[in-house]
Amino acid sequence: MVKNTGIPYEQLAKWIIEQISENEGVNTTRLEHNVKLPGKTAVHQIDVLWEFDVAGFKYTTIIQAKDWRTQNVDQGKLIQFKGVLDDLPGQPRGIVVTSKGFQSGAREFAEKNGIYIYELREPTEEDWNDRIKTFNISMNIYQPYFDRKIHFDDSWNARELERSTVVIESDNLVFYDESGVKITDELALYTSLTPAGFEELPPTKKTHHFDKPTFVKTQNPDIRVKVDSVEVTISKKLETIEYQLKGEDFVGYVFKNVISGDVKTFPKRGA
Repeated sequence: MVKNTGIPYEQLAKWIIEQISENEGVNTTRLEHNVKLPGKTAVHQIDVLWEFDVAGFKYTTIIQAKDWRTQNVDQGKLIQFKGVLDDLPGQPRGIVVTSKGFQSGAREFAEKNGIYIYELREPTEEDWNDRIKTFNISMNIYQPYFDRKIHFDDSWNARELERSTVVIESDNLVFYDESGVKITDELALYTSLTPAGFEELPPTKKTHHFDKPTFVKTQNPDIRVKVDSVEVTISKKLETIEYQLKGEDFVGYVFKNVISGDVKTFPKRGA
């Protein structure tokens, strides 16, 4: 059995604070995991230290993370934590997060002493009560299709072929001007030639003539191919796309204020 060191949970708590800080525009000046802070009577190990500024005032928050998956945090742990807060200079705020919950005595003590307590965990079936857990989405789209033919400048390209073998990358060609500045690419060009509107389109031929010297690059950086025009057959077909979104795909963690009942949700780390 792998020992639960609590460190991954502490790092998760730090990550949650990072998300809150970024999403709510908090000016965080320091956010560290596993810090030792000197108090009046002892040096204290802090799971997560969070310092931030609000309107020119500096605030310090001490976060203790308890990855207790089988039992609720009791009042004794809150009393110990209150002792740490009282021993540290500057009257830091205190937050305790746990993956399980808090005993009633712990909740009462926290509320009376200004300690914020949170559940930080993965969502349970109970969390999905009265919420939509699965979204079945069906979309009708008019999907365009392109069958293109590119007309090259034969006289120009014949001279280039005398210099080297020409190999063109054929997937979504990019068109450049004489200076090598991008003009457009195939997908953008064909999309601009596609008639707007929500209706099917039978195969329709369109021709685009470039009004200034236009080139495509080859695998040889010293060789370029000149293009006169592009001829494309465009069609649009009505297609139905169906997919499913599951709640667990975009809600990875629940961060619940045990006193107020407020809930924030966060995606899986790295998702």
